[in-house]
Amino acid sequence: LFSAKVKSESQIDTPLLNDLALEPVKRPHDDSLDRAIFLSTVYPRRLTILQDLAVAAFQCNKVQVFNLMLAGDGDGNGGWHSLSHHAENSGNPAKFKTAVQWQYDQFKQLLLKLNAVKEVDGTSLLYNSAVVMTSSISDGQTHYPADINVVVGGNLGGKLKTGQTIDFPAGMSKQPPMANVWLTLMRAFGMSNSSFGNSNGVITQMLA
Repeated sequence: LFSAKVKSESQIDTPLLNDLALEPVKRPHDDSLDRAIFLSTVYPRRLTILQDLAVAAFQCNKVQVFNLMLAGDGDGNGGWHSLSHHAENSGNPAKFKTAVQWQYDQFKQLLLKLNAVKEVDGTSLLYNSAVVMTSSISDGQTHYPADINVVVGGNLGGKLKTGQTIDFPAGMSKQPPMANVWLTLMRAFGMSNSSFGNSNGVITQMLA
């Protein structure tokens, strides 16, 4: 999960974070009940706090970019990584779908929090940001690096076009490289880079 914003100013008239005092929790590294408890209770709570911290940092204009890795499944039903390698267990695909849905719900909650913060010009923090949720592979079992979903929220101050779905043909050879997404966002930020990684152009449909 990647988020960045154009420089802006926000009005701060409410307490930002009221619950940052967490008791130290040692993350277990086995398949014990403690690990399931960590994934189902501690991890979701900490993820919520990390989201709140990111929004507060944006609101205070302390940072312009943040990255947030979603590595849990929200209910401790087997662990994100093991569920993604689903061939060994016929029940894993359904659990994996539940885990993915939970992760996208976290993305939704972040967007709602950004949208709730109003800038001095009347726009929202979300409007002045670009929030990207994606992965480096589309299938955990084969590590297939194509057919990947990329979700972009926010208008980056009017530079990005929202409310649309951009489809590309299936298959690695028929799709633009992921680097094209990042190059497009760089252009939206006003950067003049002609390339990024293995990019071969910008995705013009993303630009307003």
